[in-house]
Amino acid sequence: MKWNLGLLFRVGIFMILTVSWATAASLDEAVPGEGNDADMEIIWAESDGLRHEIFVSSYRSGVWTEPVMITDDNADNLQPSIDVDSSGKKWAVWSAVEEGELELRYSIFEDGKWNKVMNLPSELSSNIKPSIIVDGKDDPWVVWSGNNGDLDDIYFSRYVDGEWTEEQRVHAANEVPDILPYLDTDENGFPTVIWDSYIGESYKKLQSTWNGEKWVEPLLLPSEAETQETTIEELDITLPEFITDTRQVFLRVFEKQTQQSK
Repeated sequence: MKWNLGLLFRVGIFMILTVSWATAASLDEAVPGEGNDADMEIIWAESDGLRHEIFVSSYRSGVWTEPVMITDDNADNLQPSIDVDSSGKKWAVWSAVEEGELELRYSIFEDGKWNKVMNLPSELSSNIKPSIIVDGKDDPWVVWSGNNGDLDDIYFSRYVDGEWTEEQRVHAANEVPDILPYLDTDENGFPTVIWDSYIGESYKKLQSTWNGEKWVEPLLLPSEAETQETTIEELDITLPEFITDTRQVFLRVFEKQTQQSK
């Protein structure tokens, strides 16, 4: 998907035993290596000996920055996601498990530092697998798999005027689990989300896009779209050596354009 701010391509690669990505640019372009001038942000969950903390690093001019731990609390912090707006402000979100609660937490990088970790408000009983994107107007959106006491559904929230909007479903209420959302933007800069929904006797991928006022009716993706998951080994991605646990890694790639895309 094209990110229309700054003529950048955005790719998200999430690794949790398997890897999922958006087809914004080729995987060859997403692999750090000689001659690759892409800017990248990598965020991952790794144990500090007591619990999982969230770490981040940036890839600039062919070099990864020193990892920074942005959490330091009593929660088990898992399933992170990251994006960057046109001004360079970074938005990170993840799941936090603490005292039996499954919450969403986030932090913002600005003025050269990561701000205090905050809770993303939700009245749901559980909140897992968040995915974040900054849209074409520089507004951050988060989608996740939430539970209100029954089956999981896909919920969203948007950061507007300094606060997150109340969580709402992306889709109509149903009687099946909806899980594993991934958020991207379309060619117009609108958020579009793909997730797994149990249809018939197996999970199928659905897609919905924000049209400026609401989420459109979910579209059932063709079966070949389900091949977007593969193993880390099959992708042959070289991760920085300081990442010792590759089970929960999210890589965001901003591939620079040399000319206007069609």
